[in-house]
Amino acid sequence: MKLPAFTDTHKSNGGFTLLSILFSLSFLMVTLPFVPYFFTSLTIPSYSEELSVRQLFQFIQDELYRTESMTVSNDTLLLKNHNGEVVSIDQYQQVIRRQVTGKGHEILARDIEELEIQTNSFGFDITVKTIEGQLYEKKFSLY
Repeated sequence: MKLPAFTDTHKSNGGFTLLSILFSLSFLMVTLPFVPYFFTSLTIPSYSEELSVRQLFQFIQDELYRTESMTVSNDTLLLKNHNGEVVSIDQYQQVIRRQVTGKGHEILARDIEELEIQTNSFGFDITVKTIEGQLYEKKFSLY
């Protein structure tokens, strides 16, 4: 006589109760308001504006290496290079641009509110104010 195959499963009587559902619901109600604060603290700050201005300063420094003479006129930096060309760096609307002998339009930095150039005894100072209100200043010396 053959016995039928039978597998026994363990049945638990400990299902969801009203008390466990109320506990988990109250836990969610308490923790959910703090989730947005947690995610805002995880945002990574952007340094693109600062890098843009530092790159501008580096470009001006590189331009000074190729310069014979320098003048400042109405917040415009005029640099005469070894080829006799006059390179101007000034603000045009919300960008800082570079022109060679009054031609071209090479953008060096964007989102600039104000550019101020002042001469001093050993070179000049540049102050850049961005649209976001950050001020950056650098002193350049002539060699």
